[in-house]
Amino acid sequence: MKAQMQLDFGGFGSEPPQMDEILKWILLIILILFFFFIHGCGTDQQKDRETKEQPVAEGSSSEAKVDSIGDLAWSLRNNNPDSTLALANLELAEAKKIGYRYGEADAYNSMGVAHKKLGSYDNALKNYYLCLEVRKEVADTLGVAKTFNNIALVLWGQGKYAEAIQHYLEALRVYDKLSNTKELSRTYNNIALVYVNQRNYKKALEYLRQSVSILDDILAEDSDNMSVKSSKSVTLNNIGMVLVRQGKREEAFKTYQEALDIARKIGNEAQISNSLNDIGDLNREKGDYAEALHNYMESMRINKEL
Repeated sequence: MKAQMQLDFGGFGSEPPQMDEILKWILLIILILFFFFIHGCGTDQQKDRETKEQPVAEGSSSEAKVDSIGDLAWSLRNNNPDSTLALANLELAEAKKIGYRYGEADAYNSMGVAHKKLGSYDNALKNYYLCLEVRKEVADTLGVAKTFNNIALVLWGQGKYAEAIQHYLEALRVYDKLSNTKELSRTYNNIALVYVNQRNYKKALEYLRQSVSILDDILAEDSDNMSVKSSKSVTLNNIGMVLVRQGKREEAFKTYQEALDIARKIGNEAQISNSLNDIGDLNREKGDYAEALHNYMESMRINKEL
């Protein structure tokens, strides 16, 4: 079983619209009207987005309505990116009408995410760069770093590894200024995986070990931080996979085992399954087929229960 590296990652056309497509747009319109009604009645909603951490505007019902459109667009990004695009375009238009720059940045970000999910990388980059420009203008420092990360991820997917690393390094500089150690560690991990794609395993290990070092520093002050422990387990597993590619299987086995031990202690079932699978690969290569089968079976059992 092949091990995989882990990231810590319009309208109608010329053809007549199908009934399910028409229903989708009707539902979209209903949802937009519902959100406007909710905010018109004074309901307050809390934002919680992966790539958006910016001040929430106060005292403006117009800005609140833009934000509600943005919230809906974001909530649909995984299962219905087409609808995210339509809503984000509406959010952008409404934000521009009232000069709400944070809303504009948010709309560009959502469009970038949607285009990436649809496989339109050039359009994703176009919107991410527009988002970056606005976030710089409004001094949304954390948002700038996150957008550099988003751009790097798209460039990585395009095979533009040097450009991807350049943008990740830009994100690192910002996170360092913000003393955002967790994001620093995550970005070091991602840079390492780009180097893995380039088969520069020495450089990959350098960045992965920097990532682990940062996580250890966090745990020295907050030993019960489950999220950081989970990140350490994932990063150690990535180190193990790089060591395998370097032919250092004994060292890789110890590293996989360390990752597995952490995952078991915190109950991270997905990571337990990953580590067991990777250890099974090493067992099989050594000719220990019974142990390999045991680890593969346990990994599969856990996966089915996830």
